[in-house]
Amino acid sequence: MQLCDATVRLGGSVGHTVEKVNLTPAEIAVLRRIHGTDAVLNIYPRRSDKRSQNGERTRLEGLYGAEIVAALFPGEMSKLPTTLKDIGLAPSPTPQIPPIELDQMDEPNDDDLKAMGLDGGDGLEGAVPTQAAA
Repeated sequence: MQLCDATVRLGGSVGHTVEKVNLTPAEIAVLRRIHGTDAVLNIYPRRSDKRSQNGERTRLEGLYGAEIVAALFPGEMSKLPTTLKDIGLAPSPTPQIPPIELDQMDEPNDDDLKAMGLDGGDGLEGAVPTQAAA
C-alpha cells in the first residue's frame, strides 16, 4: 500500500490541524468521511509497504470503529484502496522553494543583531573556555 504524509483539518476547521504520517489511502478515505471531503490536504506519498488487506482493515476498525470502515468498504472481503488513485486523489505537488544564492545573502550588521536581541559582538562574552579532549 502507498503510505502518505498529510495535513488533516479536524472537523474541517482551518484552525485545528494535525500532521499525520504513514497514512494509507484507506485511512485517508476514513478521515475524509469523518472530517469532511476537503479536510485532508497536502498529501505527499512517501513509500509503499506490503501490509495485508485484513491487517489494514483491522487496524482501521480499531482506530476509527468498525461501523465507519464497513460503511466505506462494505463486505468483509471487500478490497481496500491501495493508492491515492484508487480513492480519486492525486498527490499534492511538491512545494518548490527557490534556492537562495549565496551572493544574495547579506551578513547581519550590528543593527540587525540588536533587533534580534543579540549584542552585535561575537556572542562569546562571558563564555568559559573548555579544555579539549586529549
